[in-house]
Amino acid sequence: MLKTKIWVQAYLKTCHAAGLTGVVAHKGAEEAGAVFIRIFISNDSVRLFAPQPGPTYDEHGSRNWCNPLGTEPVSAETADDYVKRQLSFDSDIWVLDIEDKEGSGLLEISK
Repeated sequence: MLKTKIWVQAYLKTCHAAGLTGVVAHKGAEEAGAVFIRIFISNDSVRLFAPQPGPTYDEHGSRNWCNPLGTEPVSAETADDYVKRQLSFDSDIWVLDIEDKEGSGLLEISK
């Protein structure tokens, strides 16, 4: 199983290569911390990607994602509140912030 730290590094490099800006907002457990990704479309328009319940990876080795706050963008405050609640339950999660006007952050929602 791929360590979360390595996945995060590879994902951020992929984002940077695609012209997106991305940073680690909260560093989690290096071995197997869950990853939450805030995609900033504008200063106050965010899409949140979170681990889909169930297996972390699909049969092709891609991470399974869901939008816990819905598919439409929400305010940065709403996304921040959700992430803070998750951190209060589990301090081992990773939080990544990506700037992407398209709103995908190079991610796809699991079917």
